[in-house]
Amino acid sequence: MSARYPHLGVSTRSHDPLALLAAAREALRLARVEPGEVRRFSAECMSGGGDPLTVRRVVDRWFGHVTAPHPGMSTAGPRHGRVASH
Repeated sequence: MSARYPHLGVSTRSHDPLALLAAAREALRLARVEPGEVRRFSAECMSGGGDPLTVRRVVDRWFGHVTAPHPGMSTAGPRHGRVASH
């Protein structure tokens, strides 16, 4: 299945699904996509109550190129600090 807007891309470094949604909405607006279509995209993204996987799947279906961390995958390195002993 090809993307709804294969010529559009969206990028974010945040793990927050709402940041991805906001970046995608901005990309649609900048591409002069009809406001009703942008609302439909937003509603589809939020159909899972803001669930990160739902948002990512919808964005993947609508855009030809998506650069964003996948939900649930952390890019953080090991934590340094003191460990409490018992």
